[in-house]
This record gives sequence, C-alpha cells and structure tokens, in this order.
Amino acid sequence: MPKNLLNDRNRTQFAFAACITGQLIWGTSYMFTRVAQQSAEPIVQLSIRFILSFLMMCVPAILKPGTLKLQGGSRLWKLLAYGLILPIYHVLESNGVYYTNSSFAAVVLALYPLLAMLMAAVFLKEHPTRHQIIFSFLPFLGVVLITLANSQMGTITTIGVVLLLLCCVAGAAGRILNRVCASMFTVFERTFSTQLVGAVSFTVAAFLTVEDAPSAYAYALSQPSFMISTVVLCVFCSIVADMLVNYSFGVLPVVKISAISALSTTCSLVVGVVFLHEPFNAMSILGAALTLIGIWQVNKAPKEVPAEAVSAPDNNN
Repeated sequence: MPKNLLNDRNRTQFAFAACITGQLIWGTSYMFTRVAQQSAEPIVQLSIRFILSFLMMCVPAILKPGTLKLQGGSRLWKLLAYGLILPIYHVLESNGVYYTNSSFAAVVLALYPLLAMLMAAVFLKEHPTRHQIIFSFLPFLGVVLITLANSQMGTITTIGVVLLLLCCVAGAAGRILNRVCASMFTVFERTFSTQLVGAVSFTVAAFLTVEDAPSAYAYALSQPSFMISTVVLCVFCSIVADMLVNYSFGVLPVVKISAISALSTTCSLVVGVVFLHEPFNAMSILGAALTLIGIWQVNKAPKEVPAEAVSAPDNNN
C-alpha cells in the first residue's frame, strides 16, 4: 500500500477523532455556562470569556511570532467574515429564542447542519452520496427528540421564526467559510480570529446594552464560581475544542462534520442527567440512539465522492 495513502488515512482518522472530541467538549459547555451566568448577564459572560480566550491565545503568538502569519487582501477579508459569523450567530440565536422559546429554537437550529450540507454541495462541490443524505436526517431527528423530550412549545412569533432561520443560514455559512479558510490559514490563525472578533463584538455589545457595565464586569470577576467556570470555558471550549474542530474542517467534508456536530447535543443530555440531575425518558434515549446511528452511517458511507474543491495547508498538521 502506498505510503501517502497511509498518511492520508491516518490524517482522516485523526481529524475524525478531533471533531468528535471537540463536539464532546462543546457538549459540556452548557453546564459551565449555566454556572457562569448566575453571576453575569449572558452578553457580559460572553465578553469576558472571549477576552480571556483571546489573551490566552496571544501568549503563544508573542512567544513564537511565526505562529501567526495573517496576510492581507481578499484572504484576510474571508477570515474576518468567518470570525464575524460567531457574534452574528449569537445575536440571531438569542433574539430568536426571545421571540419564540428555547425548545422551538433548538428544533429549528438542528436544521442548520443539513443546510450546511446543501451549501457545501453548491459552493464547494462536496456532493454527499445517497447513503449519506439519508442518514444525515437521523442526527437531526435525534436532536429534535432530545429537545422535545421534556419540553412544551409556547408562544411562537413570525419574527422569531425568521431570526432563527437566519441563524441557521449564519451557522451553515460559518461552516462553509471555515472550510474555505482552511486552505488559506492555519488552525491557530482561524481560532485566533474568532476569539479576537468575539472579544471585540461581545464587549462592545455589552457596554451598549448593559446598564452600569463596569460594575457588572467587576462583580462577575469577583465571583470564584464565575471565574472557574469561565476559565474552563475559555481553555477547553473556546480554544481546545475550537482548534480540534477547525483542524477537522481542513480534512473532512462538511457532510461528515455536520453529522458529528449533533454529538454535542447528546453529550449535553448526558452531562445534564449525570451532573445537574435533569430528567430524561425513553424519547431522550431514542433521540441519542438515532443521533449516534446517523453519525456512524454518514461516516462509513461506502462510496464517497472526494472533496477536491478545498484542501488544507500542510501547516495544519
């Protein structure tokens, strides 16, 4: 067997493991976010989280200047657009939930991996097989069942639905941009950009919307529980998980990553049951099972069409 084939196979397996690990880490973020938001409003918590994450990422960039080589021109604009997706997504999501409810929002947002798969076929020419298309719906159904297991639909407004659909578009666009930027920027550079743009965007939003913002920041920073949970979110969810998933975007096609992304919802369910003693029932278990089966089948599709439109740079390895 050719050596380069072995290297490609090992790289794909590593990317698959990295994506799974990143999604599992993100699945725990709900618990730590709940703890942090007991001491600060969501926008303040996000601001502090991304400021700390950005400062942490500045350390290796300063100690090893070659780590960060951002080039100007159209490439940098693409990276900036990718970085802006995160705050846009959060704004649309929070307002969408406000004008509907969290349960309905979770169901609608479960659509965006499917939308990302469609957009990847159109813009990146990453065409999934029939097998992948069919089984890509299982993770979506799994997320819907997990969400509806212990919830009820409340008031739903038209503006809320529109905002959530736009949120789906933003989330899907973020995946396409990440895949495109993977051929131009390293994992570190892409992660650095999201932390920088997130820190600036959320901080500006916090000072514009929160009354007496400096006091809100001071109070949050003085709470040990807030600091511990936020540092965990910074290190593991904003940096480690982001870098792992960003690496996978340079190797795996969007359809596979989209299927794996549903794993974070299943992980959130397990964490909530084990650590927060949240209820679960047969529908929750069925939803988790459908999610896992769908991920397995999408990633074992027998006849893939290789995605040649985008290739990752060597320095992503």
